[in-house]
Amino acid sequence: MKKWLFFLFLTPQLFALYMGNPSAPEIVEEGFFFSKENWFAVKAGYQRDWVFDRNMRAVSKVSGRMDGFDFIADQGVLTFNLLNRIEVFGSAGAARFHATHRPTAQMRQEYETNDQFIWGIGGRGTFLTWKNASFGIEGGYTKAHPTMKWMTRNGTPIDPRPGSKLTYHEWQVGLGVSYQIEVFTPYIGAKYSNAGGRFKHLPVGTLASGRHFKTKSRRKFGMAIGTTLSSGNRFAATVEARLIDEQSMTLAAEVKF
Repeated sequence: MKKWLFFLFLTPQLFALYMGNPSAPEIVEEGFFFSKENWFAVKAGYQRDWVFDRNMRAVSKVSGRMDGFDFIADQGVLTFNLLNRIEVFGSAGAARFHATHRPTAQMRQEYETNDQFIWGIGGRGTFLTWKNASFGIEGGYTKAHPTMKWMTRNGTPIDPRPGSKLTYHEWQVGLGVSYQIEVFTPYIGAKYSNAGGRFKHLPVGTLASGRHFKTKSRRKFGMAIGTTLSSGNRFAATVEARLIDEQSMTLAAEVKF
């Protein structure tokens, strides 16, 4: 056991959330302007999330049943690195959501939103390194409120109201371990996440009563598996898959200035 550092991170109320590599703060040591001797550094990156099934459920009998909930998001990420052990980051971009909903046994409705703004904040830190292994913790929050692009009822198109929208939020905390093997740093982690959505101002007749319904994540615990490719100089690229509470995949790349 060589190094200990405990990390206190922000846990406000991030997005089928990308967990990231537990050793991300220390993987890229040398940047264009910042070196590993600097206590502070800045990184910028791009992140694409494919969420094939967020595994949501309706929260009341009025809401009916959710058969599917998926989305795609593209975000830019700005990261502040401290001591090559702690990172605080923010993200912003656009996301498009799609959901399948059965308010009654005889009715099947689909919703798709416009590709609109999504944002997130979070932090991660490496609290222990031992030989080539690193142990880390992360947390984050994301939110989006896109308007409806189209809706169908039993396959027949219906027009959304001007105010029809989805409000979506998610927060997450996780623990992970990674192990560096030359230019590859594979990792595995466990996470607890809580996602919620509200479909608002729907057309008359969409539900048996009212114009709003809520959904929330069916499972809270999940896992992430991924790997990062980097020589430790300027650039890093990561691929990650998340299972159990969601079926999703993220591709991310970053550069250290």
